[in-house]
Formats: sequence, structure tokens, C-alpha cells
Amino acid sequence: MANLEKLFQEACKKNDVEGVKSLNSKHPNLLDEIIKACQRSEDPLLITACLPGSLEAAKEMARLWPQLASIKNQRGETTMHLLSTDGDAEMVRTFGEINRELCLEVDNSSMIRLHRAAVEGSSDVIRALVSICPESLEKLTSNGETALHLAVKKSRSDAFQALVDEAKSHRKEHLFTWKDKEGNTVLHLATLNKLKQIVEYSSGENSKRRIMIRINTVNKQGQTALQLCNANSQDSVFKEIGWVIQRAIAQQSPQLPAAGSPNSSWNQTRWPIETRNVLLMVVVTIAAAFFTVTWWDAPYPEMTKMLFMMLMVSFVINFTWFMLFHLLLFLHCNRLSRFLMGNLVYCYFI
Repeated sequence: MANLEKLFQEACKKNDVEGVKSLNSKHPNLLDEIIKACQRSEDPLLITACLPGSLEAAKEMARLWPQLASIKNQRGETTMHLLSTDGDAEMVRTFGEINRELCLEVDNSSMIRLHRAAVEGSSDVIRALVSICPESLEKLTSNGETALHLAVKKSRSDAFQALVDEAKSHRKEHLFTWKDKEGNTVLHLATLNKLKQIVEYSSGENSKRRIMIRINTVNKQGQTALQLCNANSQDSVFKEIGWVIQRAIAQQSPQLPAAGSPNSSWNQTRWPIETRNVLLMVVVTIAAAFFTVTWWDAPYPEMTKMLFMMLMVSFVINFTWFMLFHLLLFLHCNRLSRFLMGNLVYCYFI
């Protein structure tokens, strides 16, 4: 078998498709022997075939023996794992199209091919894998990590951006808010690793490539990304990242309630400025009526008193109606509806 294996390796290195076919036809039981040899080896025979310049021979092997692509070595790695690590996008695409299920096979470290590509920073491989198997974006390691988490942990900015682009194109933006087992989002991890560029992407600071996640999300230690910065405020990079996050909070606060923060519910959100303007106008109108009645030197004091009491009763009734109406409006309508209805209320009082 050693001689046959050597002959196959030589045929593959020379990209000799006819040589591969010839060996296959001469040895009917060859596949069983190859499988046994692959299981004993650190690297499957097919990965040996997948060397630069050997694409056609490797394709022929995969066509003749598709089982070889799913055979694992002692580390639980298939040919696709190793190709993803090597960054060979063309080979990855070739074998992924033969059997897309291989994209979801895990190794002994609970990693699929996309995880490996993220760790290695192989942007081209990431795009190839996601195009074949988009659901791999949502697969987790045993530590609850997505490929996005792994790219940030390994400081692979290009890989992270490739994953962001693919997640957007496949409408999987929800991945940006996922947490690992420690409760960390990609924003937490980017902050801890002092990756300012990724923080800008993650917080929406970079308007061209923003991903807009909930900035005030807390991890299992109860810390937001900004609190991580504050805990390391003597470090200049942490300080810069803190400024980025603070600006993003100021931009998001009218639009995006932060998950896990005390102000996350609508009941605790400040009223919009149009509502405060309506309230201010009501108070000013009532105050004007009060002072008009109080300082008007009317010849009929009893009539003045009665008019004042009527105004006060009217104010209490209308203000109570206003508060209840606007509370229900605020809880159940969107921002545009609140603005329009607030103005209707304003017109009612004026």
C-alpha cells in the first residue's frame, strides 16, 4: 500500500488526471486501502493531492472517491478543514460544491470550516464557504462562539469585515448581537483586544460600514463595553475606544434602547421633545389664564371667582385626558405617530 500511496501522491503533484484514473482501474480494492491509510495519517491522502497546481487531479480523486473528502485525521479534521486553514479558496469551493454538508462537519475542537477560516483570517475562503453554506454563519463552537467572535478574538480585522459583509448579504444581522458563553458580544471582544476599527464598525461609528448593535449590552460580569474602557481608562487606546462608544451611545439613544440596561423599556424612556413642547404650551396657556383672572380688576368679584374655578376644573379634566391619551399613544405607537398625534393634542388645547 505504501507504494500505491506514493504513486498517487506523485500523480497528484504532477496534476496527472490520467495517472489517477489508471491507478483506480488497476486496483479495484484501492479505496478501502486508501481509507485505512487516511485514518492512520495526520493528513488525509486527499489533502496531499490538494497542492498548488494539482486542482484537476484533486477534482478527479473527489469524483472517483467522494468518501475521501469526509474522512477525518486524528485531530478530527477533514480535507476541507485543512484547505480552510491553508487559505485555498478555489479548492474549498471545488470540494464544497461536491458535498456542501462537509462545510458543517466539526473537528475535535468543535470547529467547522468557517471557524477555521476566521481564525486564520482567510477572507477569500470565508466568502467561498458562506456562498456554499450560508447557515455556517450561525454555527457555534463549544464556547458559544460564532465565526465573528473568533475573528475578533484573533484580531483578524479583514476576516471580520468579510463575515460582516456576508452576514448582511444573507440577512443575518442578528448575529452581531449574539453572545459567547461569557456573555461577550463582538463589541466586548473588540474592546478587550483594543481593536478600534472593529469597535467603530460594531458601534456604528463608521457610517459606511456600520453594523449597529446594542451598545449597552452587558456580559456575565455585568459590564458593558464602555465600562470595560472605563476600567482601563489609563490606557490611551481604551480611552479612544471609550470616546467612540460614547459618541455611538449619543447617536443611538433616541432610536435604539439598549438591551440589559435600566432604560431599556419604553416606560422608562424619556418623552420626545415634541411631547415636552406640547406640555410646556399647556402649562403656559393655563398660567396665562390664571394671571389674567387674578390681576384683572373686574367689577364683579364673584363672577371672577366663578370664572377662575371653571378654568381650573377644565384644566384638570383636560390635562388628565391628555396624560392618559398620550401615555397610551407613547406605549403603542412609533415615533412618527407620536409626533403627529402630539401635534393634534397641541391643536386641541390651543
